[in-house]
Amino acid sequence: MDGREVFKQALGRMSTAVQESAARAGWPLAEVDRFALHQANARISGALARSLALPEHKWLSNIEQVGNTCGASVPLLLDHANAAGALRPGHRTVLAAFGAGLAWAGTSTVWPRLASGA
Repeated sequence: MDGREVFKQALGRMSTAVQESAARAGWPLAEVDRFALHQANARISGALARSLALPEHKWLSNIEQVGNTCGASVPLLLDHANAAGALRPGHRTVLAAFGAGLAWAGTSTVWPRLASGA
Protein backbone atom coordinates (compact mmCIF):
# COMPACT_ATOMS: atom_id res chain seq x y z
CA MET A 1 0.00 0.00 0.00
CA ASP A 2 1.06 3.57 -0.66
CA GLY A 3 1.17 5.06 2.83
CA ARG A 4 1.15 8.67 1.66
CA GLU A 5 -1.89 8.10 -0.52
CA VAL A 6 -3.73 6.29 2.28
CA PHE A 7 -2.91 9.21 4.60
CA LYS A 8 -4.30 11.69 2.05
CA GLN A 9 -7.42 9.58 1.54
CA ALA A 10 -7.99 9.22 5.28
CA LEU A 11 -7.58 12.93 5.85
CA GLY A 12 -9.84 13.93 2.96
CA ARG A 13 -12.56 11.36 3.57
CA MET A 14 -12.77 11.92 7.33
CA SER A 15 -12.77 15.69 6.86
CA THR A 16 -15.68 15.35 4.45
CA ALA A 17 -17.47 12.90 6.78
CA VAL A 18 -17.13 15.31 9.71
CA GLN A 19 -18.37 18.29 7.73
CA GLU A 20 -21.27 16.42 6.10
CA SER A 21 -22.36 14.80 9.37
CA ALA A 22 -22.51 18.16 11.14
CA ALA A 23 -24.30 19.76 8.19
CA ARG A 24 -26.93 16.98 8.06
CA ALA A 25 -27.62 17.62 11.75
CA GLY A 26 -27.94 21.35 11.04
CA TRP A 27 -24.90 22.17 13.19
CA PRO A 28 -22.17 24.59 12.14
CA LEU A 29 -18.82 22.95 12.97
CA ALA A 30 -18.15 25.66 15.56
CA GLU A 31 -21.25 24.52 17.48
CA VAL A 32 -20.20 20.86 17.73
CA ASP A 33 -19.11 20.13 21.30
CA ARG A 34 -16.99 17.00 20.71
CA PHE A 35 -15.44 15.10 17.83
CA ALA A 36 -14.83 11.36 18.25
CA LEU A 37 -12.77 10.07 15.35
CA HIS A 38 -11.11 6.80 14.48
CA GLN A 39 -7.51 7.08 15.63
CA ALA A 40 -5.31 5.02 13.35
CA ASN A 41 -2.40 7.19 14.43
CA ALA A 42 -1.77 10.55 16.05
CA ARG A 43 -0.52 12.12 12.80
CA ILE A 44 -3.87 11.64 11.04
CA SER A 45 -5.85 12.88 14.05
CA GLY A 46 -3.64 15.94 14.44
CA ALA A 47 -3.70 16.79 10.73
CA LEU A 48 -7.48 16.49 10.66
CA ALA A 49 -7.91 18.73 13.70
CA ARG A 50 -5.60 21.35 12.14
CA SER A 51 -7.26 21.17 8.72
CA LEU A 52 -10.69 21.90 10.22
CA ALA A 53 -9.21 24.63 12.45
CA LEU A 54 -11.28 23.79 15.51
CA PRO A 55 -10.25 24.05 19.17
CA GLU A 56 -8.17 21.15 20.42
CA HIS A 57 -10.33 20.68 23.54
CA LYS A 58 -13.19 19.50 21.31
CA TRP A 59 -11.18 16.57 19.89
CA LEU A 60 -11.47 13.45 22.02
CA SER A 61 -8.35 11.31 22.07
CA ASN A 62 -7.07 8.23 23.83
CA ILE A 63 -4.58 6.94 21.27
CA GLU A 64 -1.71 7.68 23.66
CA GLN A 65 -3.19 5.17 26.12
CA VAL A 66 -4.58 2.46 23.83
CA GLY A 67 -2.92 2.79 20.41
CA ASN A 68 -4.80 1.83 17.24
CA THR A 69 -7.70 -0.35 18.33
CA CYS A 70 -9.04 -0.71 14.75
CA GLY A 71 -12.83 -1.00 14.57
CA ALA A 72 -13.16 -0.54 18.33
CA SER A 73 -11.50 2.88 18.37
CA VAL A 74 -14.61 5.09 18.26
CA PRO A 75 -16.72 3.07 20.75
CA LEU A 76 -13.73 2.74 23.10
CA LEU A 77 -12.99 6.45 22.79
CA LEU A 78 -16.62 7.30 23.62
CA ASP A 79 -16.55 5.04 26.67
CA HIS A 80 -13.29 6.53 27.94
CA ALA A 81 -14.46 10.10 27.32
CA ASN A 82 -17.76 9.44 29.06
CA ALA A 83 -16.03 7.89 32.08
CA ALA A 84 -13.64 10.86 32.28
CA GLY A 85 -16.49 13.37 32.11
CA ALA A 86 -15.37 14.77 28.73
CA LEU A 87 -18.80 13.87 27.30
CA ARG A 88 -21.84 15.29 29.03
CA PRO A 89 -25.56 14.92 28.31
CA GLY A 90 -26.56 17.25 25.51
CA HIS A 91 -23.13 17.46 23.91
CA ARG A 92 -23.39 17.65 20.14
CA THR A 93 -20.96 14.98 18.99
CA VAL A 94 -19.68 14.08 15.52
CA LEU A 95 -18.20 10.63 14.93
CA ALA A 96 -16.14 9.61 11.89
CA ALA A 97 -13.94 6.72 10.85
CA PHE A 98 -11.74 5.61 7.96
CA GLY A 99 -10.40 2.10 7.86
CA ALA A 100 -9.94 -1.26 6.25
CA GLY A 101 -10.81 -1.44 2.58
CA LEU A 102 -10.57 2.36 2.45
CA ALA A 103 -14.13 2.59 3.81
CA TRP A 104 -15.33 5.61 5.75
CA ALA A 105 -18.40 6.88 7.54
CA GLY A 106 -19.59 9.67 9.76
CA THR A 107 -22.60 10.48 11.89
CA SER A 108 -23.76 12.90 14.52
CA THR A 109 -25.48 12.42 17.85
CA VAL A 110 -26.51 14.32 20.92
CA TRP A 111 -24.85 12.58 23.85
CA PRO A 112 -27.60 11.03 25.99
CA ARG A 113 -28.13 11.00 29.72
CA LEU A 114 -27.02 7.48 30.56
CA ALA A 115 -28.64 5.35 33.23
CA SER A 116 -26.66 4.87 36.42
CA GLY A 117 -24.12 2.09 36.00
CA ALA A 118 -24.21 2.29 32.19
